[in-house]
Amino acid sequence: MNYINSANQVVSILAIREAHPNMSIPDGADLTGIGYQRIYPAQTIPTPADGEIVVSKPPEKVDGVWREVFALEPAPVFVPQQVTMRQARLELLSRDLLDDVDAVIAVAGRAAQIEWEYASTVDRDNPVIAAVQQQQGMTDEQIDDLFREAAKR
Repeated sequence: MNYINSANQVVSILAIREAHPNMSIPDGADLTGIGYQRIYPAQTIPTPADGEIVVSKPPEKVDGVWREVFALEPAPVFVPQQVTMRQARLELLSRDLLDDVDAVIAVAGRAAQIEWEYASTVDRDNPVIAAVQQQQGMTDEQIDDLFREAAKR
């Protein structure tokens, strides 16, 4: 059970008991006399659709009563930070970017060439990825999408 204090901070009953060790405070007690108002459960909790999640928001005072508030937000989209080299190459090929990456690798130096040819995986933060992104004028979201799609292969 949570309460809200006069500074509009949400505090637990445990925190109130710790702040007032000489008081006996039963669950559900009316604590307005010491500066805390009870936060009651939300009247409704939204049902998420695909791609949404329910998140807790700060409580709101409605008709003189503080209530929990829940809202829908887009679910976070997972971005793999590593894919296999096969996955990466197939996705780059499908986007007609494989030759462009090979051109970036060719000028990036021998170490980059060895890594690109012999590594089993490619990381999202690989400098070659950053170089391709810059050369192609791609956004971070486009690179994230490339990794998400590559991971499906």
